[in-house]
Amino acid sequence: MTNTLTIRPCTPKELKEYFHQWTISEGWNPIKYNAELTRLSYLMYPQGFLVGTVPVTDQEKVITIIAGFRHSNSSGFIGYYVTDPEFRGKGYGYPLFKKALNSMQDCKYVGLYAMPVMADKYRSAGFDITSWDIERYRSGSLESFLEQFSQVPTPLEPYVVDISEAPIDQLVSLDEKYNGVPRPTFMQKWIKSHIEGSKEGLFGVALVKDGQVLGYGCARPSEESFRIGPLYAHTAEQAKEILKGLASKAVEVFPTLNSPDRKPSGCLLDLDTCTENKDAMDMIKYFQWTPVFRAIRMWRTNQPPENTNGLYGVTSIEIG
Repeated sequence: MTNTLTIRPCTPKELKEYFHQWTISEGWNPIKYNAELTRLSYLMYPQGFLVGTVPVTDQEKVITIIAGFRHSNSSGFIGYYVTDPEFRGKGYGYPLFKKALNSMQDCKYVGLYAMPVMADKYRSAGFDITSWDIERYRSGSLESFLEQFSQVPTPLEPYVVDISEAPIDQLVSLDEKYNGVPRPTFMQKWIKSHIEGSKEGLFGVALVKDGQVLGYGCARPSEESFRIGPLYAHTAEQAKEILKGLASKAVEVFPTLNSPDRKPSGCLLDLDTCTENKDAMDMIKYFQWTPVFRAIRMWRTNQPPENTNGLYGVTSIEIG
């Protein structure tokens, strides 16, 4: 490190310039129009979004970013950790990482998703518990995907409803059951953002039978696709029905995003799948979706009591 690093909170303008644009460059396929950042995560916990700057030709230059995001008083997640390629390997990123981590010292659970090449570095920083891997998979044409269902109507089809029609307390409870971390305020806002963000292409569906939520999924438009997260279900058949409902919604929503000031997302689906869930992996193989990348779910000190049997897709690789 040759220049002094200054760490400070991110400004709203820097969300798009760095947190959004840099993750595009990294190939993470972030959510379009800053929908996830501006509608939810930054509004909930702005002090967790940090930038590191150095003086370059008498101007402040942002060279590294991170989000230390709290889901609740007991849990948090490290995400959006990127350093400008020109400044990598020079020791600038680690002080920012430590700053974000120290802000969550009182959290029982602190996690992150690591690219495999970075796993050893995170282990040396205290993230010595590995849960499981996620694999991002991408669909082909959604029209072709939906044709696979058209030949055989399923008995669950009538029970798929818009997520706004499902009891939100049951949706939140399913998140805690499968994710293992109580984060009711975060999930209530996450779900509501997919109800209220329809103009920006956010949506969700739930499988509700006899007043009971059996599973649900949310989706939002990203740079290259619609990203699903989370996707919870008791069984593979339920997960397939929810996936079908999300695909149908995506086909409806896609044309509305094609306006002069908005480059439309691709009409494809991305699912960040829990590889420990055999039914989820079998479902992906059945539909012949394409692998995009893999990441490792890691924890510092404590691992929550996750239940991967119903975890078909994680909520967000950026904020947990």
